[in-house]
Amino acid sequence: MLYRFDIDGLRALAILAILVFHIDPRFAGGFIGVDIFFVISGFLITGIIWRDLENNIFSFQLFYLKRIRRLFPALFVMLLLSFLYVLFFGLNTEIEMFGKSMLSSLYYASNIFFYSQSGYFDSSLELNPLLHTWSLSVEEQFYLIFPLTLYFIYKQKNRVGHYLIGFLLLSFLLSEMLISIDSSAAFFLSPSRFWQFLVGSLIAIYINKINLTKHQSELIAVFGFSLITIALFLFSEHTPFPGLYAAIPTLGTALLIIAGVNQKTVSYKILSSRLSKFFGNISYSLYLWHWPIIVFYKITISPTFDRYDKIAIFLLSILTGYISWRYIEKNSAKISITSARTKLVIFSSASIIILSILGITAFNSKFFNSNDKQFFEDFLTYKMQARTGKCFLTSSANDVKFFDEGLCINQQKGKKVLLIGDSHAAHYYQALQNDFSQIQLSQVTSSGCRPLLNYSGKEYCNQLMKRLFDNYIDKYEFDLILISGRWLKNDEKSLHDTLRFLKKKNKNIILLGPVIEYNQPLPALLARFGDFENQNTTMPILEAQEWAKISTIDNIIERVALVTQVPYVSILKTVCPQKTCALTTLNGEPLQFDGSHFTTEGASLVLNHIFDEALNIKHLNTEINE
Repeated sequence: MLYRFDIDGLRALAILAILVFHIDPRFAGGFIGVDIFFVISGFLITGIIWRDLENNIFSFQLFYLKRIRRLFPALFVMLLLSFLYVLFFGLNTEIEMFGKSMLSSLYYASNIFFYSQSGYFDSSLELNPLLHTWSLSVEEQFYLIFPLTLYFIYKQKNRVGHYLIGFLLLSFLLSEMLISIDSSAAFFLSPSRFWQFLVGSLIAIYINKINLTKHQSELIAVFGFSLITIALFLFSEHTPFPGLYAAIPTLGTALLIIAGVNQKTVSYKILSSRLSKFFGNISYSLYLWHWPIIVFYKITISPTFDRYDKIAIFLLSILTGYISWRYIEKNSAKISITSARTKLVIFSSASIIILSILGITAFNSKFFNSNDKQFFEDFLTYKMQARTGKCFLTSSANDVKFFDEGLCINQQKGKKVLLIGDSHAAHYYQALQNDFSQIQLSQVTSSGCRPLLNYSGKEYCNQLMKRLFDNYIDKYEFDLILISGRWLKNDEKSLHDTLRFLKKKNKNIILLGPVIEYNQPLPALLARFGDFENQNTTMPILEAQEWAKISTIDNIIERVALVTQVPYVSILKTVCPQKTCALTTLNGEPLQFDGSHFTTEGASLVLNHIFDEALNIKHLNTEINE
């Protein structure tokens, strides 16, 4: 118990970082709170196991029963109440997805489930109330594997450290390697995260051999706080993670634990304060509840948060976390493992069975929604027709070998048009085929892959862009090149160089600007907040638009087009001429099927505007028809 207050303080730091980040993503580095928790978990669990091994009293059965008693009751209540909320207020697709994610969370496999769906920062997951349980699954998978591992290597006491360091290095190298191959796998899957737990494990085993003066402890603590502060304020969703960058908060946490050996330091006093102890105590329950509260607030009250919304969510999360800790965690901790073992097993088994039945029912049933709601909701499963896996590479076709050059590069007689870019280019494919069927359309597109000369990202994107600029542009003839992407503010120079390069190869280029984005899928907003009687775009939908952000990017990209003398089409001004996007549907269908990608109807609206109005190149259709 020597480091009890120290650990409470670190838990407090971790949960507050996560809470603030999830409420206000401007605090972009707050996600490293999870990494702090991983180190703490490795430290505490290893300490428990090591102490029992030293005293020759370790029992696998008791260890896992204590884990069940500690973690499961609060999780069960959160899952059950969240399920009821989604059942009453969710759309059918949300209920179905909740059922699947609840089952994966219940069996501590949600990290694998969410990895199979998409990336952590992907908008398709942002409104899943159980997304946060991925880290709990990683922890449980560590708890499942590590005790057995430590039990066997303990017999070779003098070599335990060597084994753990070896495992740590293997896990770390895997993490770093996966970043460039499959960043979602590196983030979600436990083998690439175990090294962070093992850092805590090594400290737990050797901490009694550490002898530091007060001055040394202060310096170590300052360095540890500095590393965590750097991560909190400089990391973002664009930081390659975990890998090498994750070592910064991991090392910072390790140093703070080590510094806690000396309880007279300033850092120890801060981390052992009453406030730190409070948040440390409720950290597990607060972590369980804060994300469902945020998601439920977004889908039933307001899709965007103002200052008062954020304060309300912050306080409500803390209150709910406290109630869960006070009345569930504390009471379940009183259950005797020895005398109430059977009751604990029966309760856990019954809970698992009940939640499993509810989860299976949820994703195998259709619940009632009005016809209007159901119509828009169906677009949430809309499949973009973009020759995916052949001319549009994605995470499931993540190698340039999947690109079918013979199919995707069309050199038949007629107007040869080349479409290049990421998914924000690929979503124009079907509309081009439908509305300009005589175009000989070529397509070089890849998800998350902006068409830039010096693009640096996923390997399959790098390879495809290299082929495009080093080979296809010279090898084939094109009458027109359409360039589109999900542009960022810092693309200005790269795009400038790319357009200069392309103009030397082809004089006919059209640059398409960014698409208006929503902080929730547009069909869900229409289903939930739409004015079905008057066919008006309601205020919650308007507030969900990221107009200011996209407008800034639009101006930057337009400036690049002006400097390079490339014709530019502002998609934003085409769809949203009045600084708000009142136009959200066309012929009754939503313009976008998620937060940023056009449906075929939406893409058709934009393309007809481009070819018939914006650039006054009506001759394109004329040539086609001739």
